[in-house]
Amino acid sequence: MSLHPSLSWELIDTVFYRSRPCYESLNWPFDNFNLKDYMVSIGPFASIYALYPKSAVVNLQLTDVNDCITVLNGSGMEIFRINWNFTLNQIVKVGFTRDSKLIMVLKTGICRLYYNYQGDFNEYDLKLGTIKDARFSLNGDFAVQTHSNKFAYIPNIQDPSPVIFQQLETEDVEPYHITTWTFTASKGPSETAATHGEFQDSVRFFIFTTTGISILTSTSTEPILLNHAFLQSVHLVSISPNQNFTALYAANSIYILDGEFNDLLIQHENVSNVSDLRWCSNDVVVYTCNNSLNVLGPTLETLKFYTSGTPYLHAEIDGLYYLTNDGLNFFSRVPNITEETFKIGSSSPSSVLLDSIEYLDRRSPKANDLLEVIMDDLVLAVDGCIRAASEEFDVYWQKNLLRAAAFGKVNLDLYDSTEFVQTCNYLRILNIIRAPDKGIFMTYNQLQEFGIEKLIDVLLLRQLHYLCLKICDFLDLPNFKIMTDWASCKLKYSTNSSDDELLSLIVTKLEKEKIDWTSLSYVAHNEGRTTLAKNFLTYEPSTSKKVRFLLDVGDGNYDELEYALTISDEDSDADSILLILLQLHGTLTNVEFFKIINDKPSAIGVLKSYFYQFDDTMLENFMFQDDDIIGQILLENNMAKKTVLMNRSKYTQFLQSPTNNFNKVEQVQLDLRNTFANIVAGEPIIKTLEKIIVVDLKKAQNVASKLNVTSRQFAMCVLQTLAPIAAKHPELYDFANSKHGKVLKFETYFRELLKRGEKRQAGLYLKSCKDMASREKIKAYIQCGMWKEAERYGYSNTNERFENWLGI
Repeated sequence: MSLHPSLSWELIDTVFYRSRPCYESLNWPFDNFNLKDYMVSIGPFASIYALYPKSAVVNLQLTDVNDCITVLNGSGMEIFRINWNFTLNQIVKVGFTRDSKLIMVLKTGICRLYYNYQGDFNEYDLKLGTIKDARFSLNGDFAVQTHSNKFAYIPNIQDPSPVIFQQLETEDVEPYHITTWTFTASKGPSETAATHGEFQDSVRFFIFTTTGISILTSTSTEPILLNHAFLQSVHLVSISPNQNFTALYAANSIYILDGEFNDLLIQHENVSNVSDLRWCSNDVVVYTCNNSLNVLGPTLETLKFYTSGTPYLHAEIDGLYYLTNDGLNFFSRVPNITEETFKIGSSSPSSVLLDSIEYLDRRSPKANDLLEVIMDDLVLAVDGCIRAASEEFDVYWQKNLLRAAAFGKVNLDLYDSTEFVQTCNYLRILNIIRAPDKGIFMTYNQLQEFGIEKLIDVLLLRQLHYLCLKICDFLDLPNFKIMTDWASCKLKYSTNSSDDELLSLIVTKLEKEKIDWTSLSYVAHNEGRTTLAKNFLTYEPSTSKKVRFLLDVGDGNYDELEYALTISDEDSDADSILLILLQLHGTLTNVEFFKIINDKPSAIGVLKSYFYQFDDTMLENFMFQDDDIIGQILLENNMAKKTVLMNRSKYTQFLQSPTNNFNKVEQVQLDLRNTFANIVAGEPIIKTLEKIIVVDLKKAQNVASKLNVTSRQFAMCVLQTLAPIAAKHPELYDFANSKHGKVLKFETYFRELLKRGEKRQAGLYLKSCKDMASREKIKAYIQCGMWKEAERYGYSNTNERFENWLGI
């Protein structure tokens, strides 16, 4: 029988915490292994580690330092190795994306993303010069510090477009020394922002120097400087997940401050040799020193766990993993429902229901007696046992709690079993992936937050296709992604098999499955199996996908294009035919072009229907050669009509003017690029003005005048640009009261700010809103939370009592 869960609980103030082993022994693939001799990076859920020797970093002055980076699973079993020359490619930091892909940041400003565990990678140039340091967040985004003390945030390294980043410069801090730094990006980039390379105001950098702290945001042009005595020697910093608190290690003390660094809440003195400092959720601070893990509570009460060597920490949403030479452990707060269920002497409904199972196993009638006691709270008891089961790592207690829930559920007439079924399913999956050969020790809460589909992606990285199929069958999920990945792996790594053998094997297994055969064609083509790639196309039902593949890999090859046109013509896919004809039209002579479409009726129909828009002369020649008299007449008639319409239309008289205007706009934008690097020539005028308004409003007014933007258009652009930026609200208010801003009514400013939730700022404009009816203005004051102003205005401007109007 397993030990009672409460035996491992430790009390800090009035809250219980516990440290539980994930893997009590690790399968390190090294002889005489000691974790302190390695640089260690821990990935999501402590399910993957990257290790490389510290000696390889220390001995960089040697002419040639060759070693390897070893990637292991959570139980210490090797996944793959990367041979590395640490002299030629100096590593700044190793981290992981949220889906466990390895990221390497190199000193040269190059960033590598290993998208599988066979050593294949994509490389990106951050274009920031020499990198000095980097920090990774829990979500896989990261930030870097350059040797010139500039800071940049990279939200998503997997974006195939050039890496998007926001560069933030500090003031010249020399001869002062940057002691440490960190960043927060809680909300991440929005979809729109990510598209344009911009970020929300949530990205902040905290740079600690020997003179204090500088706080940088993505919208501020000057750093916010704070200076306290203890801020001048900070060596470690950790910000709580909700960003309400900050923990600092400085001058042999640990300080807990509020999120804005204004109020010192706790000071824990006489702490030395601290090697790491992290928050465990938002509850307590955990720090490591002298072969121990230490926990600091909100009233300076502490816990100490002795470890074999100094542990390495990795924080997650519901707790904190710590890795030592001997094992992997998980430290977390004991949830309230677990405390109620297992606390000695507890009389909660879930605890009583769990006790009833013990009597049920003995076939004692007392089981029914206990059930009668909690009958009024039986739903709470069942829910409590289900949630307590999800928190336990020990299978014995999982089963007992779920049996108790099932026993209670049977005695309820109406009970929604969805949560019970999901908990059983998820725990079964968790117990499988927690096995040492899988090495993914996730908690139930982490799995819920991460999602089953993303878990399958992680398992596919490790090529555990059979397990993924079993999970999909178990949860009734589609499996086409797994089948496609399995087939792709077969193509990549079955080097000794012929094309016919691979085709037979894959088709036999997958012919009845709904998979993307075109993706297999791409893989086969990349592996040099061009014949096999075309054979896979015969199983692809989508003509447009076939054509897209042939155009991508054909590189203008005549045979490939003719084959693509043939299959498009057979399926009468007009869009694909038009795409191919346009590509052929630019590469073939008229004779060759007419020959290739001669026996393809669908292609001829598309040519006659659409090609008058592109090349009416060529179309006329084709109709003449084809003896299509009616087509020639229609074409001539169509051109005659267009000529008459053009001559009659007043708009054609001014075609030269818009062209000249466009050239003028483009020239102004090119001139502005010397000052504003993010301006793109040819972009809409309003977009250009928005970028300038944020930085220099007066400059934007001059540019608007040059580009003939009306005063009203410019004022509306200023309003819509500055309204979302809190730091720019005073500037917006000054503009609204200027002659340029008064072309818009104050009501317009009020409504725009109120729409964006800026009630206090919107209220500033109400005094100047002269065109509002009295009742509308009172309502506006109330919407802004300005009750006193609403009452004062109501008494002075309405004939009836204000209370009656409000319905009081």
